[in-house]
Amino acid sequence: MTSTTDSHMLSLKAAAMLAALIGGAALLLVDGLIVVETPFGVPFLGGSIAAYVVAAILTVSRIGAEDPNARFGLANALTWTRLVLVCVFAGVVAATATVRLSLSANAWWFFFGLATAALILDGCDGFVARRHGTASSFGGRFDMEVDAFFILLLSILIFTIDKAGPWVLLSGALRYLYVIAGWVFPLLAEPIPAHWRRKFIAAVQGAALTALLAPIVEPPLSVWTAAIALALLVYSFGTDVIWLMRKTS
Repeated sequence: MTSTTDSHMLSLKAAAMLAALIGGAALLLVDGLIVVETPFGVPFLGGSIAAYVVAAILTVSRIGAEDPNARFGLANALTWTRLVLVCVFAGVVAATATVRLSLSANAWWFFFGLATAALILDGCDGFVARRHGTASSFGGRFDMEVDAFFILLLSILIFTIDKAGPWVLLSGALRYLYVIAGWVFPLLAEPIPAHWRRKFIAAVQGAALTALLAPIVEPPLSVWTAAIALALLVYSFGTDVIWLMRKTS
């Protein structure tokens, strides 16, 4: 039995490593095209590649740790594809945060389309996992971490291109602040039942920040859009905290 489990773990990690290699090659291709067509240079490439390498190492090391009988499957492949797209935005953030660059409207429409593609994939991986019977705790965690990283990057990008004030950074930081708070206050680290509200507001948050990348969305519309999305996110986290407090009281 142990031998079978060990063999499965090896094949699972092998599949993840293959996905990492294919994803890395795809990322280099996309990054190369972006460098040719935009003023982005070393900061962009460094940020994008560094984010991908760290994410790939963490993902490969964690897969199978919580559910050794899980399969890699198409759903995780879709999430990995989304990770590649998200890491492109890590490069965009690195470039725009270090050097004041002026991009054409066409360039921003391209990044808007790229972010939209990532959102569409986000809606597909969970459905595919349930449809094919490959849902796992790792897959759910993988999906959640990619989502959180994407929202963080989008919030930083929206701030750096002056679509909203520094308060928009809270949209991306709130989830990480919640995790840190759970280390200090164990109550916040307690498991919370799945709820459609949480998924819906997370989707709204991603869609709202993605919409702000479109060149036609400018202040004050961009400010109000980001503010409403953040208010919904604060409401969602606040609701969970209140539920936990009532549970233990």
